[in-house]
Amino acid sequence: MRRIYTLLADLASCQSLIRSLQQEGVPERHLHVVAGLRHQLEGLPEANAWQKSQLARGISIGALLGAGAGLLAGLLAAALPPAGLLVGADAVAASAAAGACFGAPVSALMKVHAHNHKLDRFHRDIEQGKLLLIVDVSKSQLAAVTALIGRHGALAAKSAGVPA
Repeated sequence: MRRIYTLLADLASCQSLIRSLQQEGVPERHLHVVAGLRHQLEGLPEANAWQKSQLARGISIGALLGAGAGLLAGLLAAALPPAGLLVGADAVAASAAAGACFGAPVSALMKVHAHNHKLDRFHRDIEQGKLLLIVDVSKSQLAAVTALIGRHGALAAKSAGVPA
C-alpha cells in the first residue's frame, strides 16, 4: 500500500475529490480527512487516531520491546531456576508472549497522544483553513489515483509507503 497526502483549498474541492476517488474504486475506509477547527466534516471520512497519532508505531514497538524483555526474563529463569522448579522452552516462549501482550497496550497508551510527525509539514496549511486528504491505495492504483488528484487541482500531493 502507498499513502498519498493531498492538500486541498476548501471543503467543496475535498468533497469533489473524494467522490471521484470513490468512483475510481478507492473505498471510503482508505480516505482520511484532517482539518482545522473551523471545518465541520459531516459526511466526510475524518482521520482517526491511526492516522493522526503514533498509535500503530507504539503498538509495534511495545510488542517488540515487551517480547524482548519477556524472552530475557524467561532465559534468565531457565538459566537460574528457582529452587525445585524446572523452566523449559515452553515457559520461555510464554514469558516472551506475555511480555509482548503487556508491552503493546502500555506503549499504545503512551503513543496514542503523540502527534504523527508525518503531518507536521501540513500543520500551518491546516491551521490556515486548508484540508489534508490522506489516501491509502494499492501500488497498482497509484498512477491512476495520482493522475486523478492532479486533475482536481490539489495544492500539494506527496506519496509515502505504508504497511498494508
